[in-house]
Amino acid sequence: MAGVCGLLSAPAALAATTAATPATAATRPPVQVTDLGLPAGAFLRSNATVVNDQGVVAGGGPDPAYGYHGFIWRQGTVQAIGGTANAINGSGTVTGTIVQHYDTTAHRDGTGLPYLGGRPELGGYRSGADDINAAGTIVGFSTVNDGVRGGGAVWFGNSAVNVGTLGGTQSSAAGINDRNQVVGSSTLANGDTHAFLWSRGRLTDLGTLGGRNSHAVDINNAGQVIGTSDTAGGASHAFLWDHGRLIDLGTARRDTTSTAIAINDRGEVLVSSSDGTATHGFLWRGGRRGDLGGLGGRDTVPAALNSRGEVAGKATLPDGRTHAFRWSEGSILDLSGADVAESEAYDLNTTGLVVGGADVPDSTHHHAIIWRIGRP
Repeated sequence: MAGVCGLLSAPAALAATTAATPATAATRPPVQVTDLGLPAGAFLRSNATVVNDQGVVAGGGPDPAYGYHGFIWRQGTVQAIGGTANAINGSGTVTGTIVQHYDTTAHRDGTGLPYLGGRPELGGYRSGADDINAAGTIVGFSTVNDGVRGGGAVWFGNSAVNVGTLGGTQSSAAGINDRNQVVGSSTLANGDTHAFLWSRGRLTDLGTLGGRNSHAVDINNAGQVIGTSDTAGGASHAFLWDHGRLIDLGTARRDTTSTAIAINDRGEVLVSSSDGTATHGFLWRGGRRGDLGGLGGRDTVPAALNSRGEVAGKATLPDGRTHAFRWSEGSILDLSGADVAESEAYDLNTTGLVVGGADVPDSTHHHAIIWRIGRP
């Protein structure tokens, strides 16, 4: 067994529960659609990518010059931020990456954050941000000066801290909770990569599921960590690290690989699973996998999980088109009408808002969208 943690395999008895049932006309809740259009400067395409429980939405779209034009939407008022929207906190602060051809810069509400270091050459200074907590602390990666190990970055205000490495030369941070515990991945001295937990300046190697490499992507406020790891058999499986126990979350159906997507404070884990030809999704709850089902086509691609255990993503229809969906307690809801060719959801909150993007009928444009789903 590789790594430093106890290993719990997922037994065959943890079979998936019954697949989700598509919402019928009788059970379908009302859905209100808000088209946010294209942000200024974006070319043909935009998406809403994050939303908080106060209804603040952010997203953006690319331009022809390899840049990106982001926005923050607050009840009809739009603020340009000039970068991607990768995460948002309860206060409505947005973080992501400013993209300017060869250069990238982590940002807070569109204002660039300092680098850990870099080199005075084209593309020699690069950074990106992936997550933010309630206090506004941001995590991601940054270039470093020559001879410095690391790159996993934590921004406290405008001060950047290097988390260091597990003995190798590089690291990157991916998630943070409200206790300022940070997760990500780091190279080892032998060149392998392992998931880590950084807390109060100390790095902990979370190990693997028996293979050489692992990566952590998210952490909840209970300190539970999720990610993906190589197994002893050569597969790649989603894992849950629970205070020293490393749990293999397995796969859906007869799939061969799985990837952890998100975890909430109830310890529910959203997982994407594949057999190499089709993608499925399941929600792991206390040792059981709940299959998300689908919209009648081959693929179901989960993207986000809220604190109520609801899921958003995209799924294929029988005719091959892809539509955004919201899954809730065993029922999957197609969020788009029959006239929409393609749509996808990227995030959802607990009040019934789902955000993403959709093709505009009879147009070449793809617009950022908010779906407001009525609650019972």
